[in-house]
Amino acid sequence: MKECSYSISDDLQYDIEEIHLAACKAKKSHYVDPKSKLMVFTSFYLSKRKCCGCGCRHCPYKPRYFPHQPSRLLNGNFDDLPDSVDILFWSGGKDSYLAFRALQRAAVRPVILLTTFDAASGIVAHQEVSIDDIIRQAKSVNVPLLGVPIAGGAYVRLVSAGLDRLRDHGINIVRVAFGDLHLRHVRNWRETELHSLKAELFYPVWGVKYESLMQELEEANVTIRISAVDHDNPSLRHVKIGDNFGPGFVEKLPHQVDPFGENGEFHTLVELWR
Repeated sequence: MKECSYSISDDLQYDIEEIHLAACKAKKSHYVDPKSKLMVFTSFYLSKRKCCGCGCRHCPYKPRYFPHQPSRLLNGNFDDLPDSVDILFWSGGKDSYLAFRALQRAAVRPVILLTTFDAASGIVAHQEVSIDDIIRQAKSVNVPLLGVPIAGGAYVRLVSAGLDRLRDHGINIVRVAFGDLHLRHVRNWRETELHSLKAELFYPVWGVKYESLMQELEEANVTIRISAVDHDNPSLRHVKIGDNFGPGFVEKLPHQVDPFGENGEFHTLVELWR
């Protein structure tokens, strides 16, 4: 499984480049990082495809959006932000939207959205949507949005720096929320790796039954479209980009496919501007 979060330490830089060059010469799609033991895609493999939006270590695509720039507010102004907030990791898809609705319903404190995206392409990883779509969503619900450009795989460090920018403006970050539904290994990774965010990690829709989540989406009366599909999965050959996600879509899925695509079968974009 590819991980987008590992940053390189100076003492490993030389070894990593040697390993990477050897893998490229052998026309390999990936190599195994000697420290993290995670799979890292090679520039040879990535250059044959479009940018995945993960800020890959060896990304061959030219930066277009925020090369060498720090996190910034893409909706809202620092001077207008409340003193104490919750941060919601926002992908633009149904799960983060469900988490947003849960936070809004509880109304404990104001919410700021945080979206990571590839600095080279402006693409949000896995969702395969543009950061422009994310900005459009934030404007539609009138919620501040912090954009965090990712480059070189230094995910955790860059996210932490983004939150520190808010703190530098006197903003107290109480909780960092995620739209995770039930994948224990994802939650375990967050609990292990994101301690540097210096806030409580919160999962407002964790363990909620799919029936209740689908009812919530229907009551929201929003258009949700498929934005990415794992077409290497033969069970998903009938699923197309742009399909509407809803009860009818789920009913047509083979039994081995997670109804909410939690195993990466598909991803969604909530068209809040409609």
